[in-house]
Amino acid sequence: MGWTGEHRGFVVEAYYENNRSVIATQTAFRTRFALGRNAFVPDRKTILLWISNLRATVVYIVISTGIDTSTTTITTTTTTHNHKHHALFQYPQLN
Repeated sequence: MGWTGEHRGFVVEAYYENNRSVIATQTAFRTRFALGRNAFVPDRKTILLWISNLRATVVYIVISTGIDTSTTTITTTTTTHNHKHHALFQYPQLN
């Protein structure tokens, strides 16, 4: 199945909201997109890849823009089906 940006954004947000639990993220995904119990959802490898890609993007943005790395909190807002989702990501300091 081809995953949309909405799917990826939701998974990343749900992963952190569920204390980095892949299984809880998959359950939240099924609930959010009204999928059945045995419906195909992103697997562990895919979820962790999306998380890794996000972290790499954040590191690139911090390095390329010179953002003060003593600030380790990044807030993102995504809009899906006219609902705003706010996620708070905290990463280890880069310096």
